[in-house]
Amino acid sequence: MRLVESIARFENHRQAASNLKEKDLSDYFVFTALAMECFQAVNSLIDIGQAVIAARKMTVPDTYRQVFEVLARHGVISSEAADAGRRLVYLRNLIAHEYHLISLEELLEAVELLFEVDDLINVARQEAKNS
Repeated sequence: MRLVESIARFENHRQAASNLKEKDLSDYFVFTALAMECFQAVNSLIDIGQAVIAARKMTVPDTYRQVFEVLARHGVISSEAADAGRRLVYLRNLIAHEYHLISLEELLEAVELLFEVDDLINVARQEAKNS
């Protein structure tokens, strides 16, 4: 059930981020809201990846970036989805640890990358059905 909740959270935050990117991003509150939606979407994506890894009894990764590397190495997701996941973790870390450094371009990139990880979302849906 936790996996289903993580998928729903990811999709909600991804949609909210997509909606916000169409707003006036020069507005501090809109910019900050977009950053937080991206941050939350990536956190949910990490949870999803970790749940799939655990369900399939794969090697437990040491870092969030490695979640996507493990999934790609085992053929669960494409290398493109893994690249998107790793980049999203990097951008998430900018938001979390060096917020003042993230640019508008990087936030918009994050929104686009959130739509490049559907391999993992589809696998997670199947995993949730089978559990």
